[in-house]
Amino acid sequence: NEDMDREAYFVLHNNENRISGNTGCNNMMGSYELKEGSAQQGEITFSPLAATRMACIGVDYEHEYLIIFEGTKSYSIENDSLSLFSEGETPVAKFVAVYLR
Repeated sequence: NEDMDREAYFVLHNNENRISGNTGCNNMMGSYELKEGSAQQGEITFSPLAATRMACIGVDYEHEYLIIFEGTKSYSIENDSLSLFSEGETPVAKFVAVYLR
């Protein structure tokens, strides 16, 4: 089934403060709030994300992927990389932007 070969991704829709994407199997959606900061770093929190409930074979990282957003408190952007932080200075996740045409 080709649906099982998706890459996990997310899109931040800044005009609606909404997040959408895919966990590698299930679609996910929710909202986020930017607090203090600049375009390069600041505070961010995500609502509990909702996800579809398809059974996924070979996608054992889905739960951990969703948990990243729950604990996120801040972000920083350097070049095309977005780092998310919960506590401290070590990022819990780092994502690289992919520009679609």
